[in-house]
Amino acid sequence: METNNVKDTPKTRRTRGKTRCAKIHARSWEEREEVTFYEGQAVGPTPRRVKDLTYFIGTMGRNSDFITLMYTSWKAVPLKVKKRIWKYINSKFILPKEGKGWVMTGVREAWKGYKTRIKGKHFERYNNIEDMLKNRPLDIPEVQFQKLIAYWSIPSVKALSRLNSENRKKQQHQHRMGPISFARVRNEMDKLKSHQEAGDTSEKAFTQYLAKNNQEEFDVMGGQSQKHLCRKNGRLLKLSNNMQRL
Repeated sequence: METNNVKDTPKTRRTRGKTRCAKIHARSWEEREEVTFYEGQAVGPTPRRVKDLTYFIGTMGRNSDFITLMYTSWKAVPLKVKKRIWKYINSKFILPKEGKGWVMTGVREAWKGYKTRIKGKHFERYNNIEDMLKNRPLDIPEVQFQKLIAYWSIPSVKALSRLNSENRKKQQHQHRMGPISFARVRNEMDKLKSHQEAGDTSEKAFTQYLAKNNQEEFDVMGGQSQKHLCRKNGRLLKLSNNMQRL
């Protein structure tokens, strides 16, 4: 009996690609959606709307048509580039002026994070320039990537990078709030409080709040989101009860 000596090839794990928000980029001025802010942070009017804006901001930090990775820091990015980014985001969402700081901070962090990932995956992983260029990211022109390689290869830049990496490892207290900001939690608690002041019981106020705020998220995610929403709602109810005791 003949045996098959061909080894089974490992299956390639499928991962989610970059979030591109193509539908949002295609919006016209009339199709813009309003985002409400509380204490300078996006909070509504629905969790889905906040999530759409957050993802869209992430695409702007990676969009070389608006900002390249050639700048050494966010401070080095020209003001006219930042103004153009803010104007474009406003062409897709209706945003108050008070939200500019939060939005542009999001763009900055997305840009810095993207630059860090590109450096780790396409520069630090290889030992020579030939391999770096051979495996360069396709969304960055080769001329630009050559300049990035030259900059990252400067001894003083490499030393500073190592120092920053060591300092990050020493951080003991990191942000653990998750995707829901403190401002969104406070805003949601204020809404619950307004229901209770109107004479509703804690349970009834919480039920009315969930019915209004979860419907859009449920519609978008589908029936599989039931367990997710139940877990999230349970955490919010627990938090609401705890805050009432304060």
